[in-house]
Amino acid sequence: MARLLLVVGLGCVLLAAASEPAAASDQVAALLAFKRDIYEDPFAMLSDWNSSDTVPCLWSGVSCSPPLDGRVVTLELSNSSLRGFLAAEIGSLSSLQKLILDHNTLMGSIPRAIGKLQNLTVLNLSTNQLMGPIPSEIGDMRKISTIPSRESVEWRYPP
Repeated sequence: MARLLLVVGLGCVLLAAASEPAAASDQVAALLAFKRDIYEDPFAMLSDWNSSDTVPCLWSGVSCSPPLDGRVVTLELSNSSLRGFLAAEIGSLSSLQKLILDHNTLMGSIPRAIGKLQNLTVLNLSTNQLMGPIPSEIGDMRKISTIPSRESVEWRYPP
């Protein structure tokens, strides 16, 4: 019986270890999709975001917890003069706690997938050129505690 438990126990450890790289590669893929939708990066903030990296924790604007495990908890690229769109893949950063992209030129709409960020506590998309309705899915984000006030958000509705 002890051998059976040991084999089962090792199988669980191996299964957990095998899923860690997959989680890290998902994080890398989501961030590279974000980078792909940015067409202007004058300060080269995303220049160290490389598809050959297996973990994004050392990339500019990215923080992981615990460090280097591949689970992104913060994406902060304020005042970076980024110009582009907010990729829907951002919603697959399931451990994300802070999304801070204020004072850039992000256009288009906020993707509905942002509602999947159930661990998000801070969302700052102020001073961008986002348009359209705020996705109702944001209302499902129970942990969120900081969203800029209406006075600090420049929101444009389509004509």
